Amino acid sequence: MRGAAARLFALLACLALALDALSLGLSQTVARVSPALALRLRPGSAAASTTGAEQRLAAQDPTGAHRLALQALARDPANVVGLRVLGLSLEAQGRETAAEQVMRLAGRLSWRDGTTQAWLLQNSLLAGNASDAVLRADSLLRRTEDSDSSPVTGILTAGAQFLPGLRGPLAQRLALDPPWRTRFLIRLGSTPGVEEGARQVLTMLRRGSSPPTAQETAPLINQLVGHRQFIQAHADWEDLSPASRSSGRGSLRDGQFREASDGTPFTWTLQDGVGASQDRTPAPDLVSGMMALSVTYDGYATPDLARQLLVLPPGPRVLSWRERLEEGDGRLLNWRVSCAPSGPVLATSAAQTGPAGLWRTRQVAFTVPASGCEGQWLQLIPSSGDRHSSNTMLFTDFSL
Repeated sequence: MRGAAARLFALLACLALALDALSLGLSQTVARVSPALALRLRPGSAAASTTGAEQRLAAQDPTGAHRLALQALARDPANVVGLRVLGLSLEAQGRETAAEQVMRLAGRLSWRDGTTQAWLLQNSLLAGNASDAVLRADSLLRRTEDSDSSPVTGILTAGAQFLPGLRGPLAQRLALDPPWRTRFLIRLGSTPGVEEGARQVLTMLRRGSSPPTAQETAPLINQLVGHRQFIQAHADWEDLSPASRSSGRGSLRDGQFREASDGTPFTWTLQDGVGASQDRTPAPDLVSGMMALSVTYDGYATPDLARQLLVLPPGPRVLSWRERLEEGDGRLLNWRVSCAPSGPVLATSAAQTGPAGLWRTRQVAFTVPASGCEGQWLQLIPSSGDRHSSNTMLFTDFSL
């Protein structure tokens, strides 16, 4: 008899659990459609109470939302959505301190609840708690595939400029290399009006264990160049770019074409265009390991060829280099120095040619005027003719 009673009790217990599970599943399904019906099916259902609380809050009934949120939490104290709705309903009733306590509890329970983290981000910014604000922003940006379009990126971008206290915590978080770092720094550096904020954040990173890459510093440099702030752009390039060297202010860089461009005009810009190709190549018959720029030109097109932006103070200068004709007419490729962005020409090398296969040293003198020429372009200029031809030259050992 006892055995039969035990089996009957176990059967009833299993049946009760099955019915409870069925009721819970049904109520959760119905809760998404009709919270009121779900509550009738299963009084005290956390899912139904939570959904009902959300709907009451959306209907601007914070009192009703408060009541249903408490019901949900009585059933499930770790219900993050219930906590969030409770916090928002408290805020709507003017109970800000209690609201913050509840929202922070919800935020600790789940970093994945975007609404809660967004509320805490705003709350921390208003309270001047920069470290917590950056922590919340990091949580939100990690959850989106397109951080560029996230409003959180815009908030951090503006904050870096207008909230100086945000820069340190932001740089510390970026130093940990979160997945949104590079895209954010590109956005920060290319946004007009936030140059000082971008400069300070990049400087903090530069001094730390995770310095910015060329891709991350180039947008700020290029934006300043585009605004004709050549002196500031070059100063920032020297301070921030991993490609910068301790050469004199505005001096020509990489005269032997050893290094790739860092994406700014302060390194050599080499791009193939219609009618021409440009490559770095070993310099024949010179010191072992010396590199040169090889340019092949069809003598007919007018492509943009090698160039570098200089920032020289006023006064006389002499540019020198070595060149070698490999094939064709050496008079078709000449170097020009002009004021940036498109100002007067300061000097152009004389068109000369000579026997192929021999290096020769060239020079050109010019004077940087006292005003109106803070930046200067050093650029290779093609001289086009009326027919196609094959012309190849090598250039190296540039200096000022």
